[in-house]
Amino acid sequence: MQKELVDIAFNNSIRQIKKVSYHKTIDVVFGVYQGGSYDGWLTINLKPTSSLIDKLINAVAFGTQTGEGRVHAGYYKEIVHYWAEFWGAITNDKDLVAASCKGILIAGRSKGAAEALLIAVRMWSPMYDKKIIVGAIEPPLVCDKEYARFAEQVLGKENIQWTCYKNDIVPGVPPWFTFPGVKHQIGKRGLGLSIKDHETSTTKEEVIYKGLGYVE
Repeated sequence: MQKELVDIAFNNSIRQIKKVSYHKTIDVVFGVYQGGSYDGWLTINLKPTSSLIDKLINAVAFGTQTGEGRVHAGYYKEIVHYWAEFWGAITNDKDLVAASCKGILIAGRSKGAAEALLIAVRMWSPMYDKKIIVGAIEPPLVCDKEYARFAEQVLGKENIQWTCYKNDIVPGVPPWFTFPGVKHQIGKRGLGLSIKDHETSTTKEEVIYKGLGYVE
């Protein structure tokens, strides 16, 4: 998984421009990446689960049908509900618009990681010829195989990267869904699943940086 995507997931190496909270269920930080091969690109960071409302949305895991396949109903309906405000936050800011013309890096942790994928697919358009790259830290599974194929087709499989830390239970649920792109396993998997591994990997950024080989 590219270091830049880890940076965005943990709000590092970003010139933050705007932070928006949509009914305390989607907290988004919009900014511009600083340095490296993605210097000047628009960045979008989505927070992990933190409230009771978030947990209730996580639980609405049955599938809802879109034109591209079935996706997690809770996340999808939340994104659709706030889409006009979300899109307006970008298009009404000249700095964000300028950055988006170079490319878009969108990343998150846990719930935010799943939403990052759905938002990236929704942002994609045949008229938009810039790259949209997704980084997902410990995402729950979010879509069926049909939607996953569509996401990989329009975004590029290599442009969707996600991690699984040891025996983290979250990237394995709900079991009737999948997650597209390139998976990066950090640490050896053993017997049993662990919510503790999820808490560690989504709150202690050094675990992810070290696991991916970016720090000693």
